[in-house]
Amino acid sequence: MAWSAEGIDVLREYVEDGGLLVILNSGHRLKHSYPPLDENEDWSDVNALSQVFGVSFYDGATWSELGRPADHPLMDGLEVVSLAESNGLPFTSEGGEALAFASNDPVMALAPYGDTGGEVLVIGDIGVLRSNWGTDTPRNLPFWLNLAQYALRR
Repeated sequence: MAWSAEGIDVLREYVEDGGLLVILNSGHRLKHSYPPLDENEDWSDVNALSQVFGVSFYDGATWSELGRPADHPLMDGLEVVSLAESNGLPFTSEGGEALAFASNDPVMALAPYGDTGGEVLVIGDIGVLRSNWGTDTPRNLPFWLNLAQYALRR
């Protein structure tokens, strides 16, 4: 999906005015959240948007199924971050704080933007959205609850 200049400007202004933007990317298409299927041929298109905020995705090594959370309020209650195996896209983030790691690479980061408290949450594997089929509680649920509270308090 190509990003229009107008769409990028709207999102940039939103974050610049203090908004919280979540940018997700993924190495593969997922069916029913798992397993990774064909490659996401559009993964690099998100760079048109993410680079505005100092984040660049690049083609590289993918990760295992579990990530290691950093010490940050968004990661409270998580022992591991559940990922889709071999699906992650590595990224660099200028001035961002890594929230989770896999193979010593950031898998999630929170980057400040602008002078009014705007932030961009970057997630390099859409697999963090999936639930654990057949279990009572999705493994990443504490993260999503923390994010909801974090967004409400902003």
